[in-house]
Amino acid sequence: MKTLAFFLTGFLLLVVFQTAIAQEAASSGLRMIHQQTGKTKFIPENKRVTLTHYRGFKSSGKLEVVSKEEVIVHGRRFKVDELSKVRRNFIGAKIVGAILFVGGQTVIQVEKSVSSGMFDRDIEELQEPQISAAGFIIMGASLPFLLYAPNYKQDKWVYEAIPSQSGI
Repeated sequence: MKTLAFFLTGFLLLVVFQTAIAQEAASSGLRMIHQQTGKTKFIPENKRVTLTHYRGFKSSGKLEVVSKEEVIVHGRRFKVDELSKVRRNFIGAKIVGAILFVGGQTVIQVEKSVSSGMFDRDIEELQEPQISAAGFIIMGASLPFLLYAPNYKQDKWVYEAIPSQSGI
């Protein structure tokens, strides 16, 4: 009976919170619409991005939406219709990639230090340090995390700023 009451209470809480979240106002941010497929991508406000102006000016930082025409990144104002490239920066992916890379290097160093002083008793000579592929595989697994950052170029995407609805 207690488990039934527990599941029923959990279900009711889920329904209440789900409807509260669904009624939340649309968040502000930058929406990109693919010109050929119509697929949309959304970058919420206060996420890390790199914006490039059509003249070549770049700025990286947290995204702030001022109006439908302007956004601010790291104190620099950009007009939405003058953007040439938007790049989303995932700080978590960079951290995971760095951890994997250092972990792979650590595995290689441990294997080298463990096998460097080994003595072969049959031929009475020191052996060369032996390294398995595990460290290199771990380091290789870090590359997609370090190199991945989605780019949305102006020749394929249309940009649209969505300001906060609270002021309206």
